[in-house]
Amino acid sequence: NLPDNGGRLKQAVFDFARAQDPALADWIERFGAFPASMVDRIVPATTPDDLDQFEARFGTQDLGLVKTEPFSQWVIEDHFAGERPQWELAGAQLTNEVAPWEMAKLRLLNGAHSALAYLGNLAGYQTVDQAMANPAFERFLELLQDEAQSTLTPPLGLDLASYRAELKSRFKNAALMHKTYQIAMDGSQKLPQRLLATIETRLVRGQDFACLALGVAGWMRWQAGDDEQGQPLEVQDPLAAETRELYRKGQNGLEKAASLCSLEAVFGPSLSRDPRFVSTVGAALDALLKQGACASVEELVQKEAAR
Repeated sequence: NLPDNGGRLKQAVFDFARAQDPALADWIERFGAFPASMVDRIVPATTPDDLDQFEARFGTQDLGLVKTEPFSQWVIEDHFAGERPQWELAGAQLTNEVAPWEMAKLRLLNGAHSALAYLGNLAGYQTVDQAMANPAFERFLELLQDEAQSTLTPPLGLDLASYRAELKSRFKNAALMHKTYQIAMDGSQKLPQRLLATIETRLVRGQDFACLALGVAGWMRWQAGDDEQGQPLEVQDPLAAETRELYRKGQNGLEKAASLCSLEAVFGPSLSRDPRFVSTVGAALDALLKQGACASVEELVQKEAAR
């Protein structure tokens, strides 16, 4: 999930090599290659129950167990310094540019995942498939992806309708037991790529972003440190102390949103100072505080159906 991973690795290697030996850096620049890549596969955190079930089924203990979904995708930039393995024979997709594939995944899969995680967990859904079993949440997912899709230029070979249909099926996979809490962790690091960049594009175009805004508001409500049942939850995030302090400064949803939006480390200078963004997310957060996640999702879905 690291955008432009090939470019970032290249810069890191060059910086290190040049600090050690400029001639080495020149050699790497002349003969090396740093292809970008993207991997898409949902991998929930392994639980003690997973280990017990595996041992009961196979008669041996595997402390390194990794549980995944059946789906897998590997997209690789076809830019190498010499011959390469024929990864395409095993199903990898070689392309001239990874970024469009990466953006589709971040905005359609990861963005939807984060929105479902915050809103679903607040509503009491422990796993993604539980949230998807609620028809209002399923429709919310579709509407959010409609907003996100408008910002994409799909690469050759990616059928967005088929991709979205497959995503919905993947999200409904009850065997994965993908925890909403796991997805919600480290939100300050995930939000910019998954939701905020999409919102910025729609703002520039003068388009609304009601569903994306509710997803961001869910993250803001999460910073309170408790769910809608009043049960405490640990906000695992490198900026948790700062976001909780900012959240507590406001008296209502609008004030709390304005306070959190001042955090440029998450929202950047553009969104932090955009009154359309702050007011829209603030209204969504106010709704969450007054009526909860389920009612807020249902209300939004009904409004969109009436348009």
